[in-house]
Amino acid sequence: MNTITKSIIAGLFALSALGAHAQVILTYTGANFTSFDPGGTVPIPQEHTTADRVSGTITLADYLDPNMDRIKVTPLSFVFTDGVSTLTDANVSESSFRFTTDAFGTITEWSIRATFSDTDGGGPRQTIEATLNDEGPEDFGLDALCGPSSTADGCDNFGTPYYRTSASTSAAAGLWQISGEPLSPDAGALPVPLDQVTLPIAALVALVGLMASRRRQ
Repeated sequence: MNTITKSIIAGLFALSALGAHAQVILTYTGANFTSFDPGGTVPIPQEHTTADRVSGTITLADYLDPNMDRIKVTPLSFVFTDGVSTLTDANVSESSFRFTTDAFGTITEWSIRATFSDTDGGGPRQTIEATLNDEGPEDFGLDALCGPSSTADGCDNFGTPYYRTSASTSAAAGLWQISGEPLSPDAGALPVPLDQVTLPIAALVALVGLMASRRRQ
């Protein structure tokens, strides 16, 4: 096997690797909070500020499919923060991740929610949300110590001890990225379409076959 043939085969394997996806990490960066709602009967350990925002990462087994319509996905793992609370797949009570994509798999709408709740008889409740739909963008963060009358299903906003700090923004849609490339509306970066990978591979296969045939002549 000559040097040219070896180089072509090496290129063939390199291009083939493009078609095999490893885990995909989506990174979200929201707009800074603009509205705040603190309160309570005891001091708040840490309040949200205008420097805080919703941000985080979601690890998926593969790229999102094209033409999704508010489809729920199950991440391999995730971590989100609002600057006060940090919620992960290891510590949440419930979570939901829904995406809408266009024909190229670009994210156009989303609904992200993660909550930790231990409110029965009074306890912490933390919620982080990020949304973009027909009504516009909305990011939200909550950290609360629920009042003593709280139940497992509800957090009473009164009683001692009790505090609440929440923040939100609808100023602008957040940005999704994958491997450092934007994947949000109008951002312009898309996953590599499969036909752009398979066509060069097919061309290389044909070239290798032609060279092998000529060597036999």
